[in-house]
Amino acid sequence: MKTKVLIFAAATAAAAALAGAEWRGLDDEHHLSGPKLTPADLAGKVVFVDEWGIHCPPCRRLLPQLEKYHESFSHKPFVLIGSHRQNGSPEDVRKVLAEANVRYPVYSGFGLAAGEPDNGGGIPFMYVVDRGGRVVYSGRDDKAAIEAAINAFSGAIVPESLVAGVALKKYKPLEKKFVLGKNIKSDLKKIQKDADAKNSPYAAEARNVLAAVAAAKTKVEDEISFSTQSDPVKAFGLVKLYMTTWPDEGKERYAAGLKDLEARAKEAEKAAKEKAKAEKKRK
Repeated sequence: MKTKVLIFAAATAAAAALAGAEWRGLDDEHHLSGPKLTPADLAGKVVFVDEWGIHCPPCRRLLPQLEKYHESFSHKPFVLIGSHRQNGSPEDVRKVLAEANVRYPVYSGFGLAAGEPDNGGGIPFMYVVDRGGRVVYSGRDDKAAIEAAINAFSGAIVPESLVAGVALKKYKPLEKKFVLGKNIKSDLKKIQKDADAKNSPYAAEARNVLAAVAAAKTKVEDEISFSTQSDPVKAFGLVKLYMTTWPDEGKERYAAGLKDLEARAKEAEKAAKEKAKAEKKRK
């Protein structure tokens, strides 16, 4: 029970951290088309905002492509939202969206409550906000925008090496071993001894290694928490790697909920395969 409580607390803390960005115009009054959303639906997600208008020909031509992005990445922690920025009745906006077969959510004047990129007075204009609430792209190139979104939700959170950025001398031979998924328990004990040794010429290097590994460990834990709800397949894979690299902490932190996470991962994989088959038949 204690372990489950710890896991829940970690996930809750991560979710709170990922609430990050604050949004405006996300209410019934501003809703125009598609699913209605709440701030909770955006927490922990990569958000792609398309500022557009019905009197803007380039904007209208872009709508079908944006719908393809919406469909292609619907299984990822990703939300695409249209933000209408011109005059026009809700009925006229909905008519244009229906003609373009747009199914993603569209609001009037939706955007970041603070720190919104300046569109320079022109549309179409797009920006992408990562899971931590940071703007990682702003501009008029939809391909560059979706690439930034893909990097934001599928890019490696943990560096390939757990000691990336550390200048290694004595521990250089261990560099290839210090990667997620390899057991480094005995090596860390030896390095800890060097770090604690008085007058050791390797004490500083040892402390740097330990600090880098600890930082990488925290990143993995955060990513597991972030992915548990949005991408259980990824979360389950990371948990298995974590439990190999840090077996003691892994057992205490994740063992109790591992079977449930594995079941959810299998369900997610099954749903993804069924969706892919359905899309193939539809095409």
